[in-house]
Amino acid sequence: MIIREVHIHNLFSYYGTQTFAFSPPENSRNITLISGRNGFGKTSFMESVKLLFLGTDKLLLNNIQRGRSLSPKAYLLGTGEEWLGIMNCAARNEGEEEFSVRVIWEEESGTVDAKRSWHLQGRNDYNHKLEVIPSFGRVPEEVEEAQGFLHARIPRDIVSFFIYDGEQVQAIAEANREELLEQIERLFGLDKLDTLSNNIEINIRKWRREGSPSDANHRLRILEKELAEYEAKLASETEKLERNIEKTRDLEIEIEKDLNYLQSKQAYAHEHKAELLKRDFENKNEQLQEKNFEVALNLPQSIPLLVNPDLIFKAINILREQLNSESGILTETLRQILKDLPRDLFNKGLPSTPPLIDNQKDFYKTKLNGLLSPYLVSGSKDSRLFSLEYARAKRLYQNLEQFIAPKDMLIRYSENLRAVSRLRKEIEKINDKIHDMSSLEKDEKERYEARKRHYEENKIELDEKKEQKIEIEGNIRDIKENKVKSKQKEIDKQKQTVRLAHTAKQRVQLGDVLKQLYSEYKARLIKNQKENMENSINEHFSKLMSSHKQISRIEILDDFSYQYIGYNKTHVGMAGLSAGMKQLFATSLLWTLKDVSGKSLPVIIDTPLARFDRGHQQNLLTHYYPHAGDQVILLPTDSELDKEKYNILKPHILEEYRLNNPDGEHTSPERKSMYS
Repeated sequence: MIIREVHIHNLFSYYGTQTFAFSPPENSRNITLISGRNGFGKTSFMESVKLLFLGTDKLLLNNIQRGRSLSPKAYLLGTGEEWLGIMNCAARNEGEEEFSVRVIWEEESGTVDAKRSWHLQGRNDYNHKLEVIPSFGRVPEEVEEAQGFLHARIPRDIVSFFIYDGEQVQAIAEANREELLEQIERLFGLDKLDTLSNNIEINIRKWRREGSPSDANHRLRILEKELAEYEAKLASETEKLERNIEKTRDLEIEIEKDLNYLQSKQAYAHEHKAELLKRDFENKNEQLQEKNFEVALNLPQSIPLLVNPDLIFKAINILREQLNSESGILTETLRQILKDLPRDLFNKGLPSTPPLIDNQKDFYKTKLNGLLSPYLVSGSKDSRLFSLEYARAKRLYQNLEQFIAPKDMLIRYSENLRAVSRLRKEIEKINDKIHDMSSLEKDEKERYEARKRHYEENKIELDEKKEQKIEIEGNIRDIKENKVKSKQKEIDKQKQTVRLAHTAKQRVQLGDVLKQLYSEYKARLIKNQKENMENSINEHFSKLMSSHKQISRIEILDDFSYQYIGYNKTHVGMAGLSAGMKQLFATSLLWTLKDVSGKSLPVIIDTPLARFDRGHQQNLLTHYYPHAGDQVILLPTDSELDKEKYNILKPHILEEYRLNNPDGEHTSPERKSMYS
């Protein structure tokens, strides 16, 4: 993995968007320097890169306040004056809402562009977003999937082996040994063997829970016994069904005999005929009631006019003569003039001079009415034409006109009335027939009634048998479908369990063998890696440690723990080592882990020369940093890397950035050499 670009936006001491662009390493030139004074943003750069790959992981949350682990929200937004959060204070005070880090790198499969950002929601909340866009394969859509993509590149447990602060590197040597050893195992991929072995153990327990062959056979015998009980019950119900069918057949024969007897007797004929007449009587009577209701419902109030068409025609003719006569039309016109002229004459148009008073207006209106009224009846040839006013005559004509030709209505009324009359006559005839039937002889009637009772009793019993048959058939279906078939499935499944129990036993044996094989394989890998680590760490430590020979050899144990051996072949305790020596050992260990693991990851080191003396610093500059990784990014101060030390490192320097930060909140990178 080679980092090509880092973009830091409103994060830590970086205000706005600040960009670092890195060239790919060239031969022995693999070191990038990002230098600056204390507080100028070197550590902020390193923490930003770690933040991109880890997110708000506990590795970051535990490093802010000693003895206290912050929550992700407190880490991002702050806890008060003691910790203001990772968002750039100047940007936050100016109302900026987004802070982010973006890293673009190259790997064997192609280029990856990853960005982690946060967007403020008010003062105390935020939205988190992680975008990973590779130039190959599928783009992760969910945050969890994108985080998995990043962890596959730099697992969280090995981040501290490749991105670290040189002043704190001795903590690796003093770290919780169990946690450190687990991280080393993960770096070498040995944890995958443990995962595989654990999965085998889980399956072994599962196979053992599946039961022994003897337990499975015992359960099978119980199920077969239960099946036999259901089959016996099924046979009993089947026998009941056969008896029911036989009895039903006998009853149907008896009923048929009784019915033949009843139909052959005169009494049946009389009774049958009487029943038919009664049903016919009830039917006709019901029809009569319906027809009466229909006639009453549809009979209109204008029925007197409908049944007197001659009178209607005569009245219509008279009204038509009046409406069409000249005198009638003139009369209506004069009537309208008489109504409107007095009003319009005095109320509309130009006023008279002098104006008329109201009494004068009323006098002239009355006079005008008197003059015109006689003309309303002039020219009349028949006094009948003036028996009604013209408007009333017209309305009357329109009302009577609808009764001129209601033929369909009259036909329907007449048909309904004839139907009522016919039904009444038919009902009277049926009633007479019922009363005219002769009575039966006593003996014949008693025999008939006895046979009839026998017939009815058999029919009732037949119905009961049919119901019983339905119930029995339901029981049979239930036993077959829900009990026998279900139990048979259980038996088949248990037979499979019996077979699986034998198979499980074989699998347990195979699992034990595999587990042993993996354990032996892991032991061989550990032995090989232990030997590689021991040779590598002693070689690197001898190059870095040149002040004295307190430690002649470092031994790596089977669990990757280590112990120091002095020149007198005795153990040297951790407490007997100086802080500088611990830092040299930790640096040698990191160098060794990079070499032995074969991981090709960028190495980012803040305060690279830390507390080392000048001689050991020269060893680091000469031997370690040029070989620490394919891409090495060092973050020194100018006092830490003076010009003499700079010249030692210069043949391996690919490019440089100089950090400026005038007020602590505006870090900006500049492509500039430390000693130009």
